[in-house]
Amino acid sequence: MFHDPTAFRSDILISVKKDVPGEKNAALSGTFVSRTFDGGYNAFPTFVREMDQYLSESGKKAKDYYVHYAYCPKCAKKFGHNYMILFAEVSNN
Repeated sequence: MFHDPTAFRSDILISVKKDVPGEKNAALSGTFVSRTFDGGYNAFPTFVREMDQYLSESGKKAKDYYVHYAYCPKCAKKFGHNYMILFAEVSNN
């Protein structure tokens, strides 16, 4: 899963069963809403706007976003889809 705190930096989050010595270990907690989107990587800002609209209609607001890309670019081309799951950490308005 990826977290993009800035336009020039991405954090890659990898699920592990126990802490990895010598690495920055983190745990995610909170309330999340997820939706699946299908489109190019450059459509990510559009998907965030769609998620923001969906959350607004539900009386929620995103505090942060994380994304899981289901396919690598080569596989997305092979299968004809580029699925990504957008996770919004939410709070009530």
